[in-house]
Amino acid sequence: MAVNTDEEHSEHSAPIESENPPEAIIPHNTIEPINPNQETKNMEVHHHAHHGHEKKTWKNYFWEFFMLFLAVFCGSIAELQLEHYIENKREKQYIVDFIRDLKSDITSIQRSIKGFQKKEQNIDSLLQVSNLDLSKSENSRKFVLYFLGTTGRPTHNPNTSALTQIKSSGSLRLFGHRKGVADSILRYDSWNQLIINHNDVIAQTMNGSFEALYPIFDVKIFRDSSYVDFFKKTMTKKQTPQLRLSQEKIDILLGHETRHGLACIVNRNYLENQLKNATNLIQFLEKEYHLE
Repeated sequence: MAVNTDEEHSEHSAPIESENPPEAIIPHNTIEPINPNQETKNMEVHHHAHHGHEKKTWKNYFWEFFMLFLAVFCGSIAELQLEHYIENKREKQYIVDFIRDLKSDITSIQRSIKGFQKKEQNIDSLLQVSNLDLSKSENSRKFVLYFLGTTGRPTHNPNTSALTQIKSSGSLRLFGHRKGVADSILRYDSWNQLIINHNDVIAQTMNGSFEALYPIFDVKIFRDSSYVDFFKKTMTKKQTPQLRLSQEKIDILLGHETRHGLACIVNRNYLENQLKNATNLIQFLEKEYHLE
């Protein structure tokens, strides 16, 4: 019976905890499953991290060189395009300025041609009146009046501002890609130089005529407004002093006036030719550069 008592006691007694309790049980739904793909990616990351230390192949160097070359090449093309644009703009501006000077030349040439035509008429009249009796006051007065009409220089001085700038800056090369432009400009410039040089001939022949007149006539009256309006080439009704007649001296004067008249004809012919050049050149350039 004592044994049974003990069994009864053991059945109803509290359970005795173990000295080493088991670990806490983790619920099934909180455990993260191991993903094999994620592990592979992690391994790849570690693997790729070592690529920077790998030796470059010739392909790597080739592509680096190619990209550098491409960048430099594109930069050069852009710079050339910009330079081309600027030069085209300068070229057109030079042409606009040159055409402006040509139009100014046309006005000046037309005025100069009229001046030379009138000058030639007075020289011809002077030569004709010299055949008359110059001792008569009427003929003597005409002689002085016609000589007065031969004075002055209706010369044309070309407007070369644009041409000078084009030549001094070496910009004629800008027109090289357009056929005939540079040649036409240079040809016009050569005619300008011819006219400028011949202006000196006009001055020399006119001075020669004055020198020949001194022994024949008292030229002081040309400064006396009671006799003469020198700029308008007119005379008042006041009687002029008599000529100091000497056939030899008159012949010398007429010789100078003849040479003077011939120089005027040559200069006028140059001007008429240059007038055509200027007119044609304006038409050509306006068409070539679409400035019409």
